[in-house]
Amino acid sequence: MSNIILPDGCIDLVVSYDTQQCGFSGMSKTDFNFEIKLPSRSFGIRLKPGAFHQLTGLPAKAAMDIFLSLQQLDKSFDEEQFWSSSFEKGKTLFVDYVQQLVQDEEAGQFVTFFDDYAETVPDTAAKLLSLLHYSPRQCQRLFQKHFGLTP
Repeated sequence: MSNIILPDGCIDLVVSYDTQQCGFSGMSKTDFNFEIKLPSRSFGIRLKPGAFHQLTGLPAKAAMDIFLSLQQLDKSFDEEQFWSSSFEKGKTLFVDYVQQLVQDEEAGQFVTFFDDYAETVPDTAAKLLSLLHYSPRQCQRLFQKHFGLTP
């Protein structure tokens, strides 16, 4: 099955039981032919733009256009137990893991950014810079760091 994936600043945490892969991935360019083989035993969690950086401390580009294994970032994630669980049990374990990961986190400025400006979307770069109080270069660096994309 072919899908179109658009760059949206989101980095997903995805799990494929079929390939036994679990990790982060985001897109910086449109993919017009993203193939998903069905049936598929997979699931994922969509992180808000900026959440990957807040949770990992890594720039968003570290998970853009690649698959970044969760095990690489969190050695405490017990892959052996996870993959030995049934698909249904795995979903429960995964939700519990993510809830623990974010339980003490309060969404930062770049995680709430799109929610904060959804009603009054700046239609020019000048308006965006005015709202954020950053120089053009600083705004570009911060967007790259948090979203993996430029404004």
